[in-house]
Order: sequence, then structure tokens, then C-alpha cells
Amino acid sequence: MDWKEYQIKVSSIFESIGATSTIEKKVEGARGLHEIDVFVELEKYGIQMTWICECKYWNSAIPKEKVLALYGISKDVGADKAFLFSESGFQSGAIQATTKTNIVLSNIDEISSIIENDLKETQLIFYLKDFTRIKSSIKTSWIDDTLNFSPLPNIAIDEYILYDGTLMYLSLNIQKVISGNLPVILNGIKSENQKCETIDEVLLALSKIHSNTRNIELELIESIRKEKEKLKMLRDEFCKESKSLIESVSIQIEGKAEDFEAQTFETLGHLESVGNLADKLKQLSRGTMKIQFSKSMNSMTKNIYPHMTENNTNDIAWKLKITDTINELSKLETITEF
Repeated sequence: MDWKEYQIKVSSIFESIGATSTIEKKVEGARGLHEIDVFVELEKYGIQMTWICECKYWNSAIPKEKVLALYGISKDVGADKAFLFSESGFQSGAIQATTKTNIVLSNIDEISSIIENDLKETQLIFYLKDFTRIKSSIKTSWIDDTLNFSPLPNIAIDEYILYDGTLMYLSLNIQKVISGNLPVILNGIKSENQKCETIDEVLLALSKIHSNTRNIELELIESIRKEKEKLKMLRDEFCKESKSLIESVSIQIEGKAEDFEAQTFETLGHLESVGNLADKLKQLSRGTMKIQFSKSMNSMTKNIYPHMTENNTNDIAWKLKITDTINELSKLETITEF
């Protein structure tokens, strides 16, 4: 085997696990152009990885300088991991130089085992990240967009807060495993404690826990969607009725009412509807919606309510008041997160 064949052999090992590999690829780094012996791209568990490989088919052990050079290249091109291959071993200084770096020293016989262990760690990281994401998703049922405690109606908050705590402890235990601490006891949502002695047992347990947790998350997301849709419908009805009230008051003030008394009764009818809807929205709204609802109600109280029984007023001043109130209602109508 010569150096070229050695590169091909290394490349084929990575391709056997589903990676894309390119031999002697030129890669532009932050500080210059580098030719990488074997450039590897791999996506596993939703995580995109870039690895670079330096192949040294020498008759002597690889010195420290080659490790440091590869480390510099890996940082310059942003590689997640850098492999230095040699069939003749590595000097002690080279081995020591890999401490706290992303450099992996290997040979053809050992690399498959190293990759397998690395992918297991990648899978653990995936579970850790996704359980963290699910925790954030669950919290939206009781934490609004302004990060205040504001539970949505008809959501079993106590139950989901318990789920949040369960996922927190699960994440801590996954971090222990990533740090090499075994055995570990894993406990997921609605599942019994499982003692795991090996990483394979951990991954098997996490696979089941993750599947169950995702189903619970999807059920909650649907419940949250329904409750938010109810709030949006209530908000829209409030805005519509408020605008009808403004229009009715305008007809009175601008002298367009054929029967002023009848128009006043219509205005009072709209006022009653707005009041009822406002009481519900004040109780149920949260976050940005609650803040903007308060601004809209203040504008209604300040600009519209004082004129409900009038049949004339300053035209310019009235139009300014209408514009101000309609603007506040329009802002309320456009809110999508709360």
C-alpha cells in the first residue's frame, strides 16, 4: 500500500458509515487555503458534522509538530474533529499534544471502533438537545412570550410542570453519561426508573423515553394551539365589536343618525358587548396580547367612551381620537405570539 492507497482506504471507512468523503479537497479557511487529505461530511441524528483527516503513511512514529499543525488547520476551517492516521504509531509528545483538543490519533484497525464511540456520543448529544427543546416547548403552556408565569386555560399545568422537572433530571443524567459516568439511572415521563450499565443500554432506554416524550409534546402542542386559537377568536371579536362601537358613536357625533335616541341605544348595545368581551379577554389574555389589550382599552376609555351620548363634538379632535384608538386595536389584531 502506498500513500494514495492509504488515503483511499481511510476514505472508504468513512463512506461505509454513510458519510460523504473527498480525497485531497481544497478548503478555504479563515487564514488561507488548505488541501485536506480526506474531507468528511456526515449528518447523524439531525447534527451536521465536518471532519478532516491527515494520512501519514510513514515508517516512523508521528511527531508532536504534525498534531499541532493539524490542530491549527482544523480551527482555521472550522472542523468538528480532526483525525491523524498513522500505521507506525505516534511519539509521546504527539499523544500529549491531543489533550483537550479535537484531534484523534488512529490507524486503520482502530478507527471503526473510535467512530462508533464518537457516533454514540453524538446520539447522546442529540437526545440532550432535543429534551432541552421539548422542555422549552412544554413551558410555553405556562410561560408567556414576555417570560412571565401565565398558564393557558384548560391546560393541566401541575402535570406539565412535573414533566419539566423530570426532563431536567433526565438531561443532567445524560450529561453524566457524556462525561463517562456509568452506571446511571434514567427516568422519563410516565416511565419507570431504568438502571443502565453501558452506553448501549443508555441509548436503548433513551430511544424509548424520547419516543414517548415526543408523543406527549405533540399532544400538548395541539392543546396549546387550540387554546391560543380560542384567545385569538376572542381578541378578534373584541376588536370587531370595538370598531362597531366607534362607528356607532361617530354616526351620532357627526349628525348622521336619523333617530338619535335609537342610535344611542345601538351604541349602548355595542358598549355592553365590548364590556363582556373585555372582561373575558382581561382574564384569559397573556403576554404581549394582554399588554396591547390594556393599551387598547385605555384608548377606548379615554377617547371613545366620554362621547357615547353626544350628538356633536370638535370634528378634528374626534377624528384624531378615532385614529389613535383604531391604531391600538390594529396592533392588538396583529399579535401572533403571547
